[in-house]
Amino acid sequence: MNLTVDWEDYHSRFADNMTEEKFNSLAGQACSRVKRMCRPYVLSTVLMDEGDYRNERLKDAVCTVINTAYSHEVNGTGKGISSVSNDGYSESYVLTKREDAELELNSLVRSCLSGTGLMGAM
Repeated sequence: MNLTVDWEDYHSRFADNMTEEKFNSLAGQACSRVKRMCRPYVLSTVLMDEGDYRNERLKDAVCTVINTAYSHEVNGTGKGISSVSNDGYSESYVLTKREDAELELNSLVRSCLSGTGLMGAM
């Protein structure tokens, strides 16, 4: 089996203005990130057992990564932008480097999968 998340899975967890097309472009990357952080033999065992509670935790992790990656994209996070000002309206971004954005996504996966045994002793 393969780790997949569909539009309904995502949309039931996050109600935002992301389009389904944008979701589709981010879903593969998010699934790959989560899979890379899991122990392969544990992941395959969990994915083969549809009743395993960890499948929902995996979907939570993927959806959280998609949502955060989309937020990064919309806000320009990780692209070297530290602040923007437009006619008195100002925004500042904490994550200005791509590496910081990547670390945040990895941290989110760890948080979602903590205690499941999928990642080992990370």
